[in-house]
Amino acid sequence: EAKESYPFPNPNAKMSYCLDVGANVGAFSILFSEYCNNVIAIEPYKPNYDFMVNKINELKLDNIITYNKAISRIDGEIIEMSVADQESCSGDISTSDPKGIVHLGTAETMSYSYINENYPGITYMKVDCEGCEYDLLMGNPLKEVKILVMELHGDYIGKKKKRELLNYLGTQFKSMQARPENNEVLMFFNVDIPIKQV
Repeated sequence: EAKESYPFPNPNAKMSYCLDVGANVGAFSILFSEYCNNVIAIEPYKPNYDFMVNKINELKLDNIITYNKAISRIDGEIIEMSVADQESCSGDISTSDPKGIVHLGTAETMSYSYINENYPGITYMKVDCEGCEYDLLMGNPLKEVKILVMELHGDYIGKKKKRELLNYLGTQFKSMQARPENNEVLMFFNVDIPIKQV
């Protein structure tokens, strides 16, 4: 699914740092490790994180840097994770859902400032974090990022923040495309020709 969902760069011209926010069980990070010198994979939910780390170790991949943390504007906070109901899957876990009624524990936070300071030159970002996208991206310098692919969840962040974020991203990227089959998935480019999906 990851290969079908995201534009992948040319493996002959590897990018430096690629960021996977909402890494879940690591499918995207593992696939993308072929295209990037280093992948930073961030996943707050411990069972997903442990599965991802075990799979990375099993495959003997040494260029994926993992964090069992959640995204916030502030580093080192402890925040609650939840899903809307018992039928939700692990991909629906949010740290910002006001309707979250099934609590799944806590996670420590990290900010984009921390990521940017420790891993300068991020060139590709995949963001699927059920509401953290506003805190991750809003107001942060993104003009050096070549490609940003994200799911934008208006239900989590609200219409006003969704509008603000889209307007801001319009100042940081040259072009934007929505995936035809899912208009919540947006692709932003600072490259002249969008990289084809494979």
